[in-house]
Amino acid sequence: MGKAKKSKNVGSCGMYLFLDDCKGNLSLLVHRRSKQVSESNQVAAPGGIVERSRCGPDGSDIYVGARATALAELREETGFEVEEPDVFDLKTAPECAWWGEGTHFNFGYVCYQRPTIPGPERDSLHELIRGGMERIGIPAGDGYHAWVEINELLERDDLMQACRVPCKHFKELAPTLAEQWHALPPKPSTSLSRGSPEGSLHGRPWVTQALARPCKYAAPSAPRLRPSPERKGAKPKSAVQAPSAHEDEELPARPMKRPRGSVARQLAGLGP
Repeated sequence: MGKAKKSKNVGSCGMYLFLDDCKGNLSLLVHRRSKQVSESNQVAAPGGIVERSRCGPDGSDIYVGARATALAELREETGFEVEEPDVFDLKTAPECAWWGEGTHFNFGYVCYQRPTIPGPERDSLHELIRGGMERIGIPAGDGYHAWVEINELLERDDLMQACRVPCKHFKELAPTLAEQWHALPPKPSTSLSRGSPEGSLHGRPWVTQALARPCKYAAPSAPRLRPSPERKGAKPKSAVQAPSAHEDEELPARPMKRPRGSVARQLAGLGP
């Protein structure tokens, strides 16, 4: 008998984008799952299935694959991108590891200013319900997501079970993460683009550096220049030399071409 074919899917992951206003209010970016995915109509954070191809050279490191998948799922489902080093680990409920123990991982990323959420990519639209978070939390602006306070989420019956343990864990981590963020040295201010919060980034790296990263949906920062109407190879105006003394002289008139055909016959008086 030949060897059994290895499964393409080896695990799962969740990616949690938190918002901490430094006033004791902790929120999570969530959406409502559509009927085309499992646990439909549940409120959840981005997440997905981990494929073996992302789990290192030999396909055995599920943690590495889960981390890469989590970043990809966040980008695909929200349009928001973060840097891999800024992501931290969150606890996982054992019953959520469908592929066995040690196959489900949760990761988090915290913002200290509310960022713009461009919205899901076209290939991920079928996974979310448009307007599914209506009248829940604060709309994220893309029609699919909302910022909902963690305490409110934990009280909801429609919060996906896999999201409860990570939310509770973040509540424990939030004070330490905020303290570390405020202790970071400020950096020179940077220009904002779509996918960034309004106002100053406080010049901090780490949790805010991804907010200034241009999103793939972002408009260009400057309008494109129109092609020059001048002929190809023409010198720019700055390279044109001052007129010389000979340029004021009149040039000889260019000889006219000799008319031909009916025009020539009319001029010669030979009729039309």
